[in-house]
Amino acid sequence: MVGELQREALREVSIDLVDEVISGVESMALMLYGHQEESSRRQVGSSVDPLRMVLVVNCLGCKYLNKRLGGLKLLTDWVARVEKYHAHPSGLQINRSSLPSSGTGKSSEELALEARGMGAVSYTVVPLTATTPLLLGSWVQTCDLLTPLLLGEEAHLSLIQRSKEVLKFLSRHGLLTDSFIQSLFQMGGGRTRLCRPSWCLRCQAVV
Repeated sequence: MVGELQREALREVSIDLVDEVISGVESMALMLYGHQEESSRRQVGSSVDPLRMVLVVNCLGCKYLNKRLGGLKLLTDWVARVEKYHAHPSGLQINRSSLPSSGTGKSSEELALEARGMGAVSYTVVPLTATTPLLLGSWVQTCDLLTPLLLGEEAHLSLIQRSKEVLKFLSRHGLLTDSFIQSLFQMGGGRTRLCRPSWCLRCQAVV
C-alpha cells in the first residue's frame, strides 16, 4: 500500500496516484457502508481518514520538495473537506440544467421546461470524513507538521505561499499561535520578502 512506502520511495510516486488511491479506498468503503445514513458516512470516513493521515505525514516529511508540496496539497484538500462536512453534514444540494446550452442566454422553451421542473438535474454532494475541524487541527499541531515544513532547514517559499488555507484553518480554530506567526514573519524579513500583498499572515490569517 502507498501508505507503507518508505519516504525515499515516494520520489517515484506521483501525487495524482496518491489521490487515486485515496479515491479508490473511499469508493470501496462507499460500496461496503453506503452513504444514506450519518453513521454510514462516518464509517466511510473512518476507513479513509487514517490513510490520509499516513500519506500526509509521509509526504510532508519527504526530503523532495515536490512531494512536500504534494503533501501540503493533500492536507489542504482534507481541510476543505472537513470544513465542508462540518458546515453541511447532510450534503450540499447541487442544481443544474441538463439541457444543452443555447449560447449566452436561455430560450423561452428552456425557461418553460425548467419552470415545470423538466430539464433540471438535482443531486446532493456529501463530503465524507469522520474528522472534525478541531480534531484535524489538533492532529496537525500535535504532530508538529508545519514547523519543520515552514520554519525548518528545508523550508521553501513555495511551501509558505501554498500553506495559506491550512494556516487560516488553524487560526480560525484557535490553533495558530502568535509565536509561530511571528517566527514565520521574521524568517522572511517581513512582508516584502515572504508575504504577498493579498495575504499577509500577520494581517489576515488571524481574521
